[in-house]
Amino acid sequence: MTGSPGTGAETDFALEAYLRRQGARVEESLADALQRAEGSLPDGLPETMRYGVLGGGKRLRPILCLAAYEACGGSRPEVSGLAASLELIHAYSLMHDDLPCMDDAALRRGRPAAHRVHGEERTIRAGAALIPLAAGEAYHAARAPASPHSSARDVVRTLL
Repeated sequence: MTGSPGTGAETDFALEAYLRRQGARVEESLADALQRAEGSLPDGLPETMRYGVLGGGKRLRPILCLAAYEACGGSRPEVSGLAASLELIHAYSLMHDDLPCMDDAALRRGRPAAHRVHGEERTIRAGAALIPLAAGEAYHAARAPASPHSSARDVVRTLL
C-alpha cells in the first residue's frame, strides 16, 4: 500500500497479518469471557453460548475497536474486553435473528444455526445471557487504569 498520490509517502502495512493478529487477540478475549461466566450459568447454556460466539467470523467490529483505541494512543491490554463486548452483542443479535420467529435461518457461518443444534429455548436464553456478559466485559475495561493518552474508560463512556 502506498501513501497519497504525489506525496512520495510510502506506507507499508500488512493488513492481513494485522487482522489475523488482532483476530486472535479477540478470540482469546471471547474465550476468556465465556469461561469466566461458565460457573454461574445453568447446565447447557455455556455450550450454546460458545457455539454462537466462537463459531467463526471476521471479528471486524472488535478489531476496529482495538484499532481506534490504538490510533488514539491507547496501549492497555484491558481494552480487549471492550472489543470482546462488542462481539458478544453481535453474536447475541445473530443467534436471535436466526430463530424461527425471526429469519428462521438454517445456517450461520457455514454451519447449522444455534437453534438447529441446541433448540430454540436454549438459544434464546444463551443469546440473552450474552448481553449482561458483554456489559460486564465493558465494565471491567472501563475500570482499567488509564494510559497517558487515553483509557478504555473514555471509550466505554463514549459508547454508552
